[in-house]
This record gives sequence, structure tokens and C-alpha cells, in this order.
Amino acid sequence: MNAIREWMDKPLSTTEIIIILAVLVLLLFLIIQIDKWRTHRKSKKFIRRHPDAALILLAAEDRPVSRAVLNVLEGEASSPFPVPASQRPDGKRGLAFYAAPGPVSVNLMLSHAKDSDGRSSTANRLSLTAEANASYLALLDNMGHIRLSLLKGNNPNFQASQEPSKSETEPKHTYPNTQPRFTNPVMNYCIQEEKRIIICCFLLLFPLGYLAGIRALPWFSFLIPVALFFVAILRAFFMGSRPFRQTLEKLPDQRKEKIWLSFARPHPIYKLFSGDVHLFPDCLICRYGGKLFLIPMESITSAQTMRGKQALYFVTTLVIQTDTGRRHSLEFSGRHQDELSPVLSWIREHNPNIVVSD
Repeated sequence: MNAIREWMDKPLSTTEIIIILAVLVLLLFLIIQIDKWRTHRKSKKFIRRHPDAALILLAAEDRPVSRAVLNVLEGEASSPFPVPASQRPDGKRGLAFYAAPGPVSVNLMLSHAKDSDGRSSTANRLSLTAEANASYLALLDNMGHIRLSLLKGNNPNFQASQEPSKSETEPKHTYPNTQPRFTNPVMNYCIQEEKRIIICCFLLLFPLGYLAGIRALPWFSFLIPVALFFVAILRAFFMGSRPFRQTLEKLPDQRKEKIWLSFARPHPIYKLFSGDVHLFPDCLICRYGGKLFLIPMESITSAQTMRGKQALYFVTTLVIQTDTGRRHSLEFSGRHQDELSPVLSWIREHNPNIVVSD
């Protein structure tokens, strides 16, 4: 035991550091290879079940596709898998998926290199009647529209569809307006974070008081929550609001003024776990994870509802994907889980081009 303790107290040599880094790189390489092997295995398993499946190649304008997320709504389709350059018409490596013959409808989101507008992902719904042993090319342009072309097959009428159909039975929601406590979104965020920090610091006083009572800590340990409070407030003001300010600076002056004026007036506000989301026709202002975010409505490409098993189903998450590749996880907990539906409906009403999946 003493030998182990001495070894842990001894600083690492250069050779040991190199060995540790090499092991970490090897583990990362193995994880990537295992993931590729599992994807290849799933595609082979699908093609054994459907030997006459159609092949759908994925592309995004002139940029290579690095990742694809696929949610099957109708029919059967495999997970996306890598395809060698020899099997693609453009002669470049990319991704593809198999679809069983018959009607197929999927929500599709592709990640790629950033375009001239800074977007790194596009999404839309892909619907077609797949022909047996046929090959198709699904091309997503910068606007998120799908151009589906037949590469191999006999049926040119494969009924491609770009626009997602809305359910006629979709529930209608009302959006009650609430006046924020402060008309400045950054100040409102700082005050709300200050309340949360005060509660945390107050709870920290109980274990510190006990330890000070048994003389395990000196009396000035009570200054720790005070110091943490000021540090957290400074972090919230300078670091927590930085994502909001960075996005706001990229918008035109006229739109900036519109956002400030809209925030000062009553508008729909819904509670999140340790935060809230403010709904506006052209954007969302979200406070979660100790940070403030501005999400322009036109930048949202997809929204997915997830119920977390790790939280014993007490938390439902709305994952919003933007065209810059950023993912925002809005967590609705407890009795506020029912508020996810009106937030999602608001997004769909003001951006009908988004891809929604459950």
C-alpha cells in the first residue's frame, strides 16, 4: 500500500506521459472503429432482411456529409452508413442508407462543412416510394430543400416530397403573455441567476455550520458562500450572457431593436429546469445551464422530444438543432413537462420548415 502511495505522489516522467497519451489515443481509435463496425453490422443485417432494398445516397450541395441523423416515420430504413467513392456518382466518399421497397418517409438531418452563411447542418423530410434494387441520390441544398433523383431503376415516379405534412389533429394551444421583471434580457437573466445562486449558497451554509460547530473548520469558513456568490455573479454577467451577445451582434440593427422592444412587452414565458424560455415570432431567448442564448427562428432546422430515463421520466427534453450545428437542450421537469407541447407548437407555427421527431 505504501508503494502505491509513493508511486502516486511521485510526478510523472516524460515517458509515462507519452505512454498515457498513446493509450488514450488508442482507446479513442478503438471507440471509432467499434462504432463503424456496429454501423456496418446493422446495415448488413438490414440487407439480409430486405435483399431487394433500395439504396439512397446522401449529399449536401458540393460539401461532403460527415454525419447523418435519420428518424423513420413510415416504412423501413436502415441507419446511415459510409459508402466508398466507387459507389457514388460524384466519386467522393459519403453516407447512404437502405430503404425497404414501398412507401418510405424519414426525417433527415445532415451535418457537413460550414457554408458561406456559416450553416453546418440542413434538415427536411424525405418521402418516396422506393423501388426494389433501385438507387437514388438525395441532395439537400442550402435552403434545406431535398432534390431526389433516380440513379438506377425503372420507375421515374417515385413521389418525392419535400414539405412535412402537419397533422390535422394537432392540438391548438394558447400562449398566455407574462411581463418579465426587467425589460433588459441580460439584466433579467442576471437577476434570475442571482436568485438561484443565493439559494445554493444558503444551502451550503448548513454543512459549513455543522463543520464549524464541531470545530472541523475555522469560523471564517462562513465567508466561502459569500465569495462564491460574488464569483458566480461576475461569471453570469461576463461569461453566462456571452452566447446571447455574440448572436445578437450578428443581427441587423433594426432586428436588434425589435428584440429589445419585444422583450420589454408581455410575451409567452415557460419554465425550464433551472431556467426559462421566452417565445417571440422571430426568435427564442433561453436561459438554461447557467447561460443565456438567443436562437433566431430561421436558424432552427429540427426539434426532437426526448424523455430521460436517467431522471426517472421526471424530465422531458426538447432538443433544438440549428443550422450552425449547435444543439440546445431545453429541459422541462415536474409539472412543467406539459409546457413542452406549446413551446414546440410555437416553433412549428413560426418556422414550418423544421423537422420534428419524437
